[in-house]
This record gives sequence, C-alpha cells and structure tokens, in this order.
Amino acid sequence: MYAGEKKAVSGSTFVSCPFHSEKTPSGRIFHSESTLNPGYFKCYGCGHAAPWDEVAPRLHLQPYTKGPPKEERASPLMLLAKKQKALQISKGYREDKFKFWKLPKDKTWRTIPTNLLIELGGKMCLKWSDDYQRWGSTKYIYMPVMVQGKQKGFFRARLKKDADLPSYYLAATDGDNWSRRYGLWPYDFAIDLMEQLGSSTMVLVEGQRDALRLLLQGIPAMCIFGTQSWSDNKCKLLELGGVETVVMFMDGDFAGISATEKIAPSLTRMFSTKIIKLWAIKGSPYRRVANKDDPAKAAKRLKLKCWDPGACPQWIIDKLKRKFFGVRQ
Repeated sequence: MYAGEKKAVSGSTFVSCPFHSEKTPSGRIFHSESTLNPGYFKCYGCGHAAPWDEVAPRLHLQPYTKGPPKEERASPLMLLAKKQKALQISKGYREDKFKFWKLPKDKTWRTIPTNLLIELGGKMCLKWSDDYQRWGSTKYIYMPVMVQGKQKGFFRARLKKDADLPSYYLAATDGDNWSRRYGLWPYDFAIDLMEQLGSSTMVLVEGQRDALRLLLQGIPAMCIFGTQSWSDNKCKLLELGGVETVVMFMDGDFAGISATEKIAPSLTRMFSTKIIKLWAIKGSPYRRVANKDDPAKAAKRLKLKCWDPGACPQWIIDKLKRKFFGVRQ
C-alpha cells in the first residue's frame, strides 16, 4: 500500500526515510518470516531506528496497534532478544567486521580527490556478512568520525552512485546513538582548518559531499548527518572547538527549509547564527514550486534538481568565502 519510491531486497523493502530528507531510499523495513520484529525500520542514511508502530504513521500506513506494542504480545524470542540487549554494555556504535586496505593516491571519487579522503582517515573496505558468513563483494570507502582525537563512529560510502541504493551507511548503534551526540564530520579537520584561518566561524551542511566541496575550497565545514541526528550536544562540541559564529548552509528545498527551522533555535542560543537560504536565492530551482501545496511532490514531478552546497553555482560559494572568511578571488 506504500505509494512512495521503494525497492524490495531479500525479505525487506527500502523506502525513503521519513525521519530525514534524502534523494535515494535508504530506510529499510524488515518483514521476512524469520525476523524477530516484523516491520522494524532502520535508516542507513541518518541511523534512525524504529518499530513499525512508530514508523507506519509517518509513511501514511496503518500501525499494528493504536498505542505502543504490549509486552505480552511479544514472542518469547523477541523477549529474549530484549533481555540480551539490555545486558549489553554500549560503546555508542557497533564494531562491525571489516577488511581494510589503502585508498589509492591521486585519484578521484565522484569528483573528490582521494588525497583529501586519505587525509581525513579514509580507506577501502569490505564488510563481513553475518547472514552469509563471508566477506561481501561490494567495496566501500570507510570514513572514521573523529572528535577531539577519538573515533566516535564511522560511515561507509559506495564507490559508485546507485540510484536504487543508499550512497552512505552510518555505523550501527548499540544503545546510545553516537550520531546524535558526536555526528559532526569531519570535526577535527574542520576545527583545525578554522584555526589555521584565524577564524571562529564554522559552516554547517546536511551531507558529506556538501562538506567535502567546501573543504576543498578552504572553507571550514562540517556535515550534521541529517536533521534527525541533531542534538544540543553538537552545540557543545562546536563551542568546545572555539566556534563563535555558525553559518547554516542547508539544501535549497523544502527539506532544507525544515532543517533550518528545526536546528536554528538551538544554535542561536549559543552562537551568532547566519543562514544562507539556497531556496530563496534568485535563480534557485525551488522558487518554481515554492508556492505549490506540496513543493516536494511538485519538484519531483517536474524532475527539478534543487540546489545544495555540493551542487550550487560557484558564485554562491565565492560569496560565502568573501563574506565570512575574507577570501578574495
């Protein structure tokens, strides 16, 4: 009954995550006969996980019950799994099993120089599959999330974009959600760059490639891993890094507007906050659908490619550099 974009994959279905904005479905709903928790949802983009009764209304579908699932309805296997999970000592993210080797130098990954990725700690990897008890065949770029010299999480990136699959996979979470507490990437590198410039201004963007484009042009920038991963703890991390001014540079679409509205209040309490409104700038594709009842659906119907920091006109980036970092071309 789900009307949105979807793709079936081995006892599960990928759908567009209702907890953050994305172009390719990365939210997975598990519904095989062997699953302990039918309808369980996991997003490989923002890391959000939820039972069916929580995710169903967001997909405009029917939940199992009108309220939270009752304990007595759970199967003995599910109750056992819950007890085992309660006994786990959380590290914040789960240490999946990988096989690593070096990224090649002087190459490019989707227009990004591999030399920059190597400087950020990137390396090639294969992931072990517990389901098949063997190494997977898909090669990924593994990127650690380093905060004050310690690894707090990681994400994997596909070597080539696949329209049917997520481009990025955040580290799985055990207990405390690391992406909400420490998900600013690349935190250490961006803080170092800010200090080298003698600045106290940091640019915040939604996605990894957005941050990479700005870093390549000498602009201190971090991605927040989507609005669902935002928390006040990230404000504290920015403050600890010496940030005094934050430039919000969200995507130029309805999701970017929502992200700005959601995150700005917590930032303005601690920092001088500036907002670049890609959706409102003259020439922005979003302006063609801004007055529609459902701008997101209208943009999709017209196949509009709205601007984001990773793919907007260069003059906007140049103006950002001049205005906030005093860089002249």
